[in-house]
Amino acid sequence: AVDVGVEVVKIPFKVGKAALVEQYERRYIEALMQRFEQNITRATRAAEIDRVYLLRLLDKYGLRPGRQG
Repeated sequence: AVDVGVEVVKIPFKVGKAALVEQYERRYIEALMQRFEQNITRATRAAEIDRVYLLRLLDKYGLRPGRQG
């Protein structure tokens, strides 16, 4: 759970939301790829997302298999 206390209102809403989304995306993609042993096809099917979108996320976070971050 995310602690949404007084400190969180010291930044703009959009900035805080973007940070949380990025944190979630990265953790989700890392776990997904680990679960499916770096198999992009199986990962996209399980996550029910488009292959191109997953590849973009993997690139965004430097996680694409076979590429240096």
